[in-house]
Amino acid sequence: MTEPKNKKKPKAALAGSQEAKSATIPTNEDNFFENINLSAIIGNDADGIIDEYKQGLLDKFGLFKKLTHSIRTFWDKASFDERTFQKLSSVFFADERVSGLWNRLSDAQKRVCGFEIFKDLSEVVIQLLGMKYMRDVATEKVVQVLESLTKFYSTRDDEAGELWYYSDGIVRPEGESFVKEFCRQLLGEVYTNRFATACCRKIEADSFVEPADFFLDENPDELAVKNGILNLKTRKLSPFTPEKKFFSKINAEYIPEAKCPNIDKHLSAVLKFPEDKKVFYEIVGSCLYRDYFLEKGFMFVGAGRNGKSKTLEVIKHFLSPENCSSLSLTDFENDQFSLGELHRKLANICSDLSPIALKNTGIFKSLTGRDQVSANRKFLNRVSFVNHAKLLFACNQLPYSYDTSLAFWSRWCILEFPFTFLPKEEYASLPEADRQNVKIADKEIISKLTTSEELSGLLNAALDGLDRLFTQGDISQTKSTEEIKKFWIRQSDSFQAFLLDCCSFDDYDAVLPKKKLAAAYDDYCKRYKVKAGSAKHIKNVLNSRGISDDRETINGKVERVWYGIKLDRVDRVDTLFPSIGEFEFPLESEKGDKADKAVKRSLKSDVLAFLSDSEKPIPDLIMHLESLGYCFDEQDILRKLKGAGDVFEPKRGILKAVVPDA
Repeated sequence: MTEPKNKKKPKAALAGSQEAKSATIPTNEDNFFENINLSAIIGNDADGIIDEYKQGLLDKFGLFKKLTHSIRTFWDKASFDERTFQKLSSVFFADERVSGLWNRLSDAQKRVCGFEIFKDLSEVVIQLLGMKYMRDVATEKVVQVLESLTKFYSTRDDEAGELWYYSDGIVRPEGESFVKEFCRQLLGEVYTNRFATACCRKIEADSFVEPADFFLDENPDELAVKNGILNLKTRKLSPFTPEKKFFSKINAEYIPEAKCPNIDKHLSAVLKFPEDKKVFYEIVGSCLYRDYFLEKGFMFVGAGRNGKSKTLEVIKHFLSPENCSSLSLTDFENDQFSLGELHRKLANICSDLSPIALKNTGIFKSLTGRDQVSANRKFLNRVSFVNHAKLLFACNQLPYSYDTSLAFWSRWCILEFPFTFLPKEEYASLPEADRQNVKIADKEIISKLTTSEELSGLLNAALDGLDRLFTQGDISQTKSTEEIKKFWIRQSDSFQAFLLDCCSFDDYDAVLPKKKLAAAYDDYCKRYKVKAGSAKHIKNVLNSRGISDDRETINGKVERVWYGIKLDRVDRVDTLFPSIGEFEFPLESEKGDKADKAVKRSLKSDVLAFLSDSEKPIPDLIMHLESLGYCFDEQDILRKLKGAGDVFEPKRGILKAVVPDA
């Protein structure tokens, strides 16, 4: 084979005497990498890599097995085209590129593999890729180094296996990305996805583990914090080790003497009762423990601009966003992938829960009750697990629940946020009489509450709260289940609360005029400053309780009535509303008489009067009729008005009165 003209001869200074070579290469294995001088041994050319250095790598770490031929022999036998890879490697192999990869490794990984090994590995692999039939050898070298750097886990599944790797105290799911990035930084422009994928497949074959065993939380008493592994019960801190598997690490260091004065001050400003601070720290402490031993969800309630979302943001920052999901209660019902997002999380924090009614609370009770759940995961295999992510929500108005069982109400802990926080300028413009329960907002509050010192202090306060939970067996909240039920119902459904507080259902023969019930309910809403439900909602709630309606003649006058319900304070309602008899609440009945027809004529005239000037949206008409005091089935009324030819829909959702011919 003809040698190229530009083939460099080995430098005499490189080889030197046998004495110089022996002096350069340390014989003490422990000092091999500390004392070795690659520039003196290898020089600038890859063909100068000598067998003694390669043998030292083998003896020290077992990273490079003896090849059939030495690197020098490969070089001598290679063709000119194959040797051009050496020219390429001198361009690709820049200290800046290798240093960039090196800096992204953890301290533990750096201790396993010295920086010079990376430099050597890059040159060796690039040369092997330039030789025939040596690709598998090259991937094997890379796999050996990667598996010496960190520990890999590959879940055994033929369809959707996952490759995880250990890094900085926890296992991460981006194993393939880690391998590909390593290969890209190592090989530069000679990188191919095929090469990186081959490395991944070899690592998978070396690290298979059963999914059920891999995802099992082995010791909930221990938690990964920023500076080590913390025992939550003994508060002893130990170093990270690949032998202990954690999926999450919180964003705080354990410093035994740390305090959180700013967080403590913030809680005093936003919570309704001073003792609620203890409850808050217990909630955070429960998030640290990977078991749902409390069987409670946590609800932060306030009208708005009252600090509940900021408080939840502090918890999320403390636990670390990657350890939190943000699903609502209705997501559990409607999103098939929602449960999968809870897997391996410490908390689910939803800071803006909508007031949409809860129709199915079974999943919520399973998640808080240590039941095993099976979850779909996007592009991954299904997984079965026992949830330990604590469920935290914030809302302006509690959602209505169709579940009124003790099992539902007993699973909630509620914290109230009654104060409003306004900017300084807006607060100053308020009249003195309107400043009750209003405070000045701090625009920098989050940055003040999430410093490393505050978060370390929060960790200690949360550990104290967790100790109380273990001792008491329950949260320190004083509200009983019955009080929580009434509070929730009053916040979520004012009519249900009205029924609880003002009505009784033990007399099946009771007859209650609808106008009297409506007046009492209106009084109740004004007294508690809650929103009144619609006439349709009132009818649905009463019908669900088995309350029927019809007409009765009372004091010589036909009235619409409810059967089986009575007011506990009728006299008070009559006193407050002396002219209550002037109102009419028409509702179609199966029987038609003169009184009923008169009522229908009154409704018809009000509808036509409202539509006389222009066409109107149907919701506007319904609101107008309700404001006049009508109680009716809107679909039935609209159907009959259109059937009689009094109104029509020029387009969907719009009503217009029919103008009679002149």
